[in-house]
Amino acid sequence: MQRRPSFPAFFQAKLYVNSSPKDTFIKLPGWTKGVVFINGRNLGRYWSIGPQQTLYVPGPWLHRGDNQVIVFEEQEADGKVQFTSNPDYGMTVDVQ
Repeated sequence: MQRRPSFPAFFQAKLYVNSSPKDTFIKLPGWTKGVVFINGRNLGRYWSIGPQQTLYVPGPWLHRGDNQVIVFEEQEADGKVQFTSNPDYGMTVDVQ
């Protein structure tokens, strides 16, 4: 039986990089509101209402091998973290 976590909560994961680290983006679909840390550095805050849906991860913050990812979630989490090479800035709106 899998226990559902109570919130707020910290979650830890590893990102394995097998080549020279490059800039990337982290996406947290299903997560609500919180903060992401990469290798002990505060990457930034996220909020599902956006507009931005990805956080920029500078390549120099990563190293070959295992990288520590810690997410502090305030309300609700899917439990899946995605890394992508493209940013998602959310919906665009024409301003007049």
